[in-house]
Amino acid sequence: MLKNDRMIAGAISGMLASVFQEIYANLTTVLGFSTRDFGDYAGVLVMSQNYQGLLAHFMQLVAHVSVGALFGIVFAALFRYATSNYWWLKGMIFGSILWVLLTGIGTLFKMPMWINIPPRAALDLYIGSIVFGFSTAFILKYLDQRTELL
Repeated sequence: MLKNDRMIAGAISGMLASVFQEIYANLTTVLGFSTRDFGDYAGVLVMSQNYQGLLAHFMQLVAHVSVGALFGIVFAALFRYATSNYWWLKGMIFGSILWVLLTGIGTLFKMPMWINIPPRAALDLYIGSIVFGFSTAFILKYLDQRTELL
């Protein structure tokens, strides 16, 4: 059994949080609130453009969950030395920072899907980033209290 491994706990929390984020994003896309979702962005990162079809959507999900694992590890490492007070706020701040960094980098390099993001899509991405940060912190806190991973 895995014990005392912050990297594994962070990866698990980030992967699960990216699934919650994807559920949120798909819901807002289906409801017509946004023209983009996080899988689209992840797909552009690994395939250079936004392809359609079942295999493309699967690869987008794989990329999204993989990026989520990376950011979960970063979150777990960053907050290793912080108290567990206000874990939910720390997660939301982390999500906000990721939103600014990733959107800014994508815009700076003029990556497909990042060019001319409409305000509603930008708001949707921001809320989705908050969902990711909060979920990552919640799951990491849960793992800390109920498992021997941390």
